[in-house]
Amino acid sequence: MRGWLRPHEKGGTRHDVAAHHRAEEAVETYVATGGFEDGRAPQVQTVAP
Repeated sequence: MRGWLRPHEKGGTRHDVAAHHRAEEAVETYVATGGFEDGRAPQVQTVAP
């Protein structure tokens, strides 16, 4: 089974892109270690200097 990425661009444009298996593994690791399983938290966190 192949994973898909759905990036959102300016103007609300969305593109479905098939994920490379290494990208899929990286995203799964990021979600697991970042605590984003509940789906309510932003998945891209900003860091203030």
